[in-house]
Amino acid sequence: MITHKSPISCVSSLYKKYIITAGYDNQVILWDIKNGKSVSRGFHDHLANQCEFSPCGKYAVSTSSDYSSRIWHVPSMKLAAVLFGHTDDVEGVAFHPYKQLIATCSRDKTICIFDYNGSLLSRLHGHTADVISITWEKNDDVVISSSDDGTIKKWDVETGAILRNIDLGGAETDTVVVLDNGVILAGNDNGEIIIIEEGSIKPIKAHEAGIKRLVYDRKTDVVISLSYDRRVNIWMLSNANLELIVSSSLPETVWPRSCTVYDEGKIAFSTFGDRYATFDYKLNNWEFNKVENTFGLNASYSVGDIIYRVGDSGIVSDSLGEKYALGSLCNFIIEYEGLIVTGGQTGVIFDALNKLSVYQHRSPLNCAAIFETNEGKRLIVGSYTGEGIILSKDINGFLKFENTVKLHDNAIKGLAAFGKEVFSVCADTSVTFYNAEKKEIVKSIKNAHDKIANGCAYDGRGGFVSISRDLNLYIWTDMTAEKIRTPSENSIKCISVSFCSNYICIGNYTGWVGVYDRTERKWILWCRESASGISSLHYNKYLGFVATSYDGSINYISI
Repeated sequence: MITHKSPISCVSSLYKKYIITAGYDNQVILWDIKNGKSVSRGFHDHLANQCEFSPCGKYAVSTSSDYSSRIWHVPSMKLAAVLFGHTDDVEGVAFHPYKQLIATCSRDKTICIFDYNGSLLSRLHGHTADVISITWEKNDDVVISSSDDGTIKKWDVETGAILRNIDLGGAETDTVVVLDNGVILAGNDNGEIIIIEEGSIKPIKAHEAGIKRLVYDRKTDVVISLSYDRRVNIWMLSNANLELIVSSSLPETVWPRSCTVYDEGKIAFSTFGDRYATFDYKLNNWEFNKVENTFGLNASYSVGDIIYRVGDSGIVSDSLGEKYALGSLCNFIIEYEGLIVTGGQTGVIFDALNKLSVYQHRSPLNCAAIFETNEGKRLIVGSYTGEGIILSKDINGFLKFENTVKLHDNAIKGLAAFGKEVFSVCADTSVTFYNAEKKEIVKSIKNAHDKIANGCAYDGRGGFVSISRDLNLYIWTDMTAEKIRTPSENSIKCISVSFCSNYICIGNYTGWVGVYDRTERKWILWCRESASGISSLHYNKYLGFVATSYDGSINYISI
């Protein structure tokens, strides 16, 4: 049977008949709701981000980081059209309620309107940051978009005019829906649902972390919110107010990125596994027993000649064959004072070899680094909500939580350290320099990158290096960056520096690896090491650069 090989980023339903899933394995899979079996599939050239069925049920559409959207015939999943018009990852997508029109939005800050033949009819400009979510008003040629610029905009599709610009005070919104009565609901990074009517804007505290997805089910008049606090809340609409009727914690396998109502009282969820999970909220019953692990690798770390790695399955393995099952997707792994520490989407920090849960944070975790203090070495872990979580080793040899420090207002994407100086990069393009001795931020630089920063490393010379979706390498000296163009044509995911400090290695989301020679000031290597993306890089003195891949492979890049 066809299944996913990487986490599922989106799930959508054709009520009581089909479910469609988009995955980070580039696949778009159609499933039969009655028997739960896959029917057919289509492919993108890069990560599949979102998917949706047409109102008539004869088509589905998917968006991708290959900069395209694709229309598929249902149920054959044969390609009907390719929609080209964006110059960066395509995120949100929506079918017009009754016309053969499709709206897409992208990290290139624009919205495109296409017909079913794939013809680009118009492009809407006005957002100043990535556009993440889009929807149509029920009975009009009006689209509503949400963006990382902290605004919601209503657009007249025919003229391209902005009918209404709603400033939400800078809070980023990943998701927006419009009700049949025209009321707009938006979910922001502060865990609030914003109720927007013509004359008012009212926030409701709904979650303890950012809201990733809102879903409006017209058949039952309920709204569903998904958050990185790992809860799903179900709300009943009453006179434009929201009444919480069900709240449930999410099983570890569920990714709070997407869900869909597929039958009365029944919701399907995206997962870190090979298929979707379901929840009957009337019976309070989860069904995820058929969901199997995927085995993509997200991070690796060398301790001498032993390489530890971890990924989607939450299994830490080493090059000697030992395995330690932790039960949840992990994004980073590091050795600290003889302990192997990891964590990820559930917000739990693990002492992996002892299989201990050390600390539960309110949002997912991305990265880690080790820095110096007057009392000894400390570990800092970066979170989606911008906090650095500081841990140490107690007198009994166990990892313990000390405190948190607010480094950013958005997700920390990379951490690096040299002595008592900590360097961090953020999804909002900023960087922060933190002094551990003074316990204070020395400097924060907004717009330090042109797009989302994805990673950083210590450069071996008293400075730092970072990479970004803007395809540039940044070399930081005295808190000032030199920007160097890379050979990459796709978003760069990770970076590492050799022990001699002369070579800088980068890896991108389509599997390419490059090496920059700082003495020669040129790229001396650019090659494709994997058909999937490179998820992490580190340097091993015996093997050279070690690259893990989303397909589960490990590659060695020697100079």
